[in-house]
Amino acid sequence: GRGYFSAQDCVYSPPEPLRFRELVGRGEYLRRLDDLYRARAEAFLTPVEVFRPWYSRAIGRYVLEQVEELGRTRQPLRIYEVGGGNGTNAKHILDFIKEAAPALYEQTSYTLIEISAEMAERQRQ
Repeated sequence: GRGYFSAQDCVYSPPEPLRFRELVGRGEYLRRLDDLYRARAEAFLTPVEVFRPWYSRAIGRYVLEQVEELGRTRQPLRIYEVGGGNGTNAKHILDFIKEAAPALYEQTSYTLIEISAEMAERQRQ
């Protein structure tokens, strides 16, 4: 069985992310989100996909702030993500760390924990 996942792609990455700064209020955000769901009714949209790469870059920035605050910039960084979907979050977090802290990036491992064989294969790509 496929578990939660259907035979179709269920984690949807819109062709173009929403540009948060261009949204005028919550109402416009909800209308745009509704449009995305109407385009792929069977899909599951996450903020990672809708606001890529910025949502994940914000997470990456937070991770780096915590590493610095704890004084662990010279120690290996291990990140675990449960249910990584398309792997978009991992890609953009790692891209951010590589850009912002190249030495730490070289010591970073990122593990995706995934119960779906189909999703795990997609993440490897």
